Amino acid sequence: MKKNIRRIKFLLYILIGRCIVWSVSYLLKKFFKKRYILFIGRDDGKFVDNVKYIYLHFARKRKELRSNGLEILFLTENKDVYSLLKKSFLPVEYFPSFEGLKALLSTRLLIVDNWMWIRKFKGFILRSVKKLQLWHGIAFKYIELMNKYEFSSNRKKCLNKLLGRFSHYEVVISTSPFYTENVFKKAFNCKEIWETGYPRNDIFFRDLEAYDLLFTDKEVLQVVKKMKENGYKIILYAPTFRDTGGDVFSDGVLDVKRLDSFLQKLNVLMVIKFHPDPNFNYYLFENCTNIILYDNDKDVYPLLKNVNCLITDYSSIYMDYLLTDRPIIFFPYDYEKYIRQDRKIQFDYYWTTPGEKAFNQEELEILIKKIVMDKIDNFREKRNEIRKIAFKHQDGAASERIFIRILDLLKTY
Repeated sequence: MKKNIRRIKFLLYILIGRCIVWSVSYLLKKFFKKRYILFIGRDDGKFVDNVKYIYLHFARKRKELRSNGLEILFLTENKDVYSLLKKSFLPVEYFPSFEGLKALLSTRLLIVDNWMWIRKFKGFILRSVKKLQLWHGIAFKYIELMNKYEFSSNRKKCLNKLLGRFSHYEVVISTSPFYTENVFKKAFNCKEIWETGYPRNDIFFRDLEAYDLLFTDKEVLQVVKKMKENGYKIILYAPTFRDTGGDVFSDGVLDVKRLDSFLQKLNVLMVIKFHPDPNFNYYLFENCTNIILYDNDKDVYPLLKNVNCLITDYSSIYMDYLLTDRPIIFFPYDYEKYIRQDRKIQFDYYWTTPGEKAFNQEELEILIKKIVMDKIDNFREKRNEIRKIAFKHQDGAASERIFIRILDLLKTY
């Protein structure tokens, strides 16, 4: 019964969106000047990932944009983000609201790094607007049109298409010819693909600025800074989520007390940044001295500059971290289950992950000591190989390349 009710609601949403919202907004747009470059973050409009850093770059260029008759605006459903940007004197609007609706109707170009921007009828209102898709990661998992797990049937794919999930993008951003050919051409409907690189990676090549720290876990960043000054090594453990649930602690693979005691002996601080989607038992870490949690809703990229070693599993964060040329430990403790029940992968995992592998706590602890303390790095050449494949540019100028090309693009319509 509940399943049928959900289906009816879903179909009603599509019907209202396509027959009423789209038609009415199409007529209303004729009365609004198209002046906004609009930015929408993932989920409810969080200020994270590529969309955050391209927005901040455009904010620094507002004078030049205004000379071209353009304004920027960040649209969010997140009240914390709205308040934060407002206090920072950055252009922001809340949605749903009358002003937010006016912004949607006045949009000339939409810039996103996710598919969730379509929610709450925004996809129907913005249907005829030119769109630029940054996306939020490169690695080995299938995404969007290639995602055989999420869209296992033609019915699912059709319903998502009606919903607006597979919108046509004027431009999709890529990081290299390899990812253009093997991922983005197949994953998105688009007119052009620009191999500019990712805006969020620009911070690896410059000093952090005040705006970069917006919507970050500043308390953890301060602890990390203090610990580094006291001679501690910093490890970031950033696992991805499992569609079927579970994590390394609830699955009983890692014992928190044992791990904390091990890190104490080495003078190593481990920062754990869980994926934003699932909920974890945070009480496990209450009495830890050398393990701290980074707010899983917040932007973690400013932290990466201070991390001596990254530990991850299937998250694309390791690709970005390659730009630091620091060691990575891969901890795919549930590899067989993950590729069978959670996500299909399109490249050989062992080829595309340039780092030591651990599958249990003992192996992980041995590798932490070997890599972080003894400084034995056997994967420097392999990291360089994968980095060259993944990144056409390694210069911190991705945002500027996108900015220049967008100005040229907007001159054509």
